[in-house]
Amino acid sequence: MYSDHAISVCRPGTKVLSCSRITCFADLFGIALNVCLVLAAAAVIASAQSAEIREFPTLVDEATGAPDISSKKAKIDLSKQSLSLSNSTAFNGIESPGGGNCSPVTIPIGGSFPGAISTTDCFSDNGRFFDKYRFTATAGVPIRVDMRSTEFLTLLNLVDPNGVLVDADVGSGEEPLDSRMVYLPQISGTYEIRATAYFLGVTSGQYQIFLNNNANCAAIPINVGDTKRSELRDCFGLSGIYQQFFFTGVPGQSVTIVMQSSDLDSYVFFGTSTGVLLAENDDGGGGLDSKITYPITSPGIYVVQATSFLRNESGNFTVRVLPTLTNDNFANAQQIGGESGDLVGYTQDATREEQEPVYAGVPSSHSVWYRWTAPRNGRFKFTLADSDFDTTLSVFKGTGFGNLVLVAENDNLPVAVFSQVTIDAAAGEIYRISIDGRSGLASSGKYKLAYHGVDLAPGSTVSGTVKTSLGVILAGSPVTARDQGGTVVATAVADASG
Repeated sequence: MYSDHAISVCRPGTKVLSCSRITCFADLFGIALNVCLVLAAAAVIASAQSAEIREFPTLVDEATGAPDISSKKAKIDLSKQSLSLSNSTAFNGIESPGGGNCSPVTIPIGGSFPGAISTTDCFSDNGRFFDKYRFTATAGVPIRVDMRSTEFLTLLNLVDPNGVLVDADVGSGEEPLDSRMVYLPQISGTYEIRATAYFLGVTSGQYQIFLNNNANCAAIPINVGDTKRSELRDCFGLSGIYQQFFFTGVPGQSVTIVMQSSDLDSYVFFGTSTGVLLAENDDGGGGLDSKITYPITSPGIYVVQATSFLRNESGNFTVRVLPTLTNDNFANAQQIGGESGDLVGYTQDATREEQEPVYAGVPSSHSVWYRWTAPRNGRFKFTLADSDFDTTLSVFKGTGFGNLVLVAENDNLPVAVFSQVTIDAAAGEIYRISIDGRSGLASSGKYKLAYHGVDLAPGSTVSGTVKTSLGVILAGSPVTARDQGGTVVATAVADASG
């Protein structure tokens, strides 16, 4: 008989090879089945502007052809089992005792059909009422079948043109009672969907069938430094539902990819646009977040494939692709110098070190460090304007957390959430600059650090044109220069050129 006893073999939150909402069916509708593992690789083609983007294939051991179980992707794919019949008979169904019509309904790809379980449906040998739907599929083009109901736990079967049962699902849809099959057809032809209730004895209930392919699937461009919000919904393959992003890689560049979601257990792949998988990760970002750091060695299009650990999960998520952080720790502070400079950085992946100080009254959470050597005696201003989060900025002297001396710090200017400090620097002195953010949703992000002298070194020469309301300035007249904040940066006496 049909094994009604196990829908899931995992405790909530656990991850093991056998953890799947689809368990082995010892007998389906009274017919003995052989269970076979899916070892075929998917080659799903999606168009992304001028780039040809492919889904990453299942990893296999090249010597044996067996799944590479060191790859978590292979473990995910193994949790999806394809069920094939031991003979060519797809289904031992009989006409309904009530004399109803058991003919299949033809539905188009991209269509949906409302249905209902009733006693006039097709009838199985073990007493299960079911409906049949047919559609035409093309080999190598994935399809997804959803059965949704609010009245009973659904069950789906998929039969290929040769009458072989190739897929089955119970309870893997978006809602607890829904089922979903994602299948990559091996042959072209007419396939049959069989829709029924999981539990025996169900004789009535409304449901909806949805049939889709990857027509609405498209890779999304993303730049290094960007964060994208998206949803697992329209793209699917043997590895489950996914969304792809692509960017142009530059040799010598190292990127860090992070996927985060409160809706699902994130899983991320990274590879080339031709489907070569370079890296994958499940929980490297902490909790259920995924994180990959990878050095780019060749130019070309690179692909981030965001998906979930459980193959049929859907939901909202964020992906960010950032330059790999190198100045997270105090000891690895990035060297900067000179009279002035402008640089852009990111703090999303930065962390707090033990014994790290409080910055502008705010405990450290995502700090990064710079080391600046003063080129001369004088006043210098450091600003975090144009940053996209609520910053804090601190300047210290010292060689470690045990002997740091605070020189200046700032959280918010009176009229803005960005930070700014001005220091009186001593020539040759090394200053430690920390950038962080206030705790909360806006505690990290992209920042722009700008610094420059706000006075002139002795002996400096300033040249240029001075305009007055009279159009001229007399030789010997005093001239005062101020920056945009009103600070005096230079005083001089006009020469004969005016």
